[in-house]
Amino acid sequence: MLFGMKRISPSGRIIRPFFIVVLNLLLLSVLACSPEGDGAGGETGDDDTGDDDTGDDDTGDDDDTGDDDDGQGTLLTESECDRICSEREQGIDGSGNCEFEWNSGDCRQVCADYAVFSTATEEVFIECVASDPLCFQDIHQCVIGGRYPEPIPAPFVLTATGFEEYESVSVVLALEAGGQDFRFADPQVVVGGGFGAEWTETTYIGGGHLALYYIDMDGNGDCDPAIDVTGSAQMVLGSDVDNPLFTADVVPPETAADFVCDFI
Repeated sequence: MLFGMKRISPSGRIIRPFFIVVLNLLLLSVLACSPEGDGAGGETGDDDTGDDDTGDDDTGDDDDTGDDDDGQGTLLTESECDRICSEREQGIDGSGNCEFEWNSGDCRQVCADYAVFSTATEEVFIECVASDPLCFQDIHQCVIGGRYPEPIPAPFVLTATGFEEYESVSVVLALEAGGQDFRFADPQVVVGGGFGAEWTETTYIGGGHLALYYIDMDGNGDCDPAIDVTGSAQMVLGSDVDNPLFTADVVPPETAADFVCDFI
């Protein structure tokens, strides 16, 4: 018998068997599980999409980090170099200052060269271009003086070559630390045609420093210009403004430096 058909009792009353009631309840249960449930699941999927939006926010954070990196860099950009050099050029008349090129080269090129240094050095460079006459010193001397107004520890390195004819002879070396104050290097002899010394001294970076030496030909420990080989060398400050280093490369002197014996 088909579902939902009526059955008539002998008394003529219409009855609905118990199992038909049960089937109807099952049908209602099935209908309750409608596609709307899937729709709810779809809404949950939309929430997942929202999670993707959160991921986009994270990406935005990465962009912010990139912006921070862009903020770091040299003060002496091409446009800034052009600005400070142009201002000096335009204000030179009647200022009493010398043209930058008179003693220091091409302003914009030198400015670009200084862009590799620290912010502190760049700031001093900008100040020197703006305010120093640059008549009695060049731009490098101005920057060094402004960057290191007080004495600081600095390394000094002397290297001598070409002294093969004096192999194994004792050498006395000293660095002029200031005035007539000399710092003697450790005793040594000529080895492989050369000798050398290193010092670390607290000094004015912008000052001059002379190294003196003599090759003690008679081995008596005294400097005698008539017997010993005497020489001197100017210690030269390197180009790295942020890391001052003085060096000298020494070769056999063409003429004797007799004055050396007056000091060491």
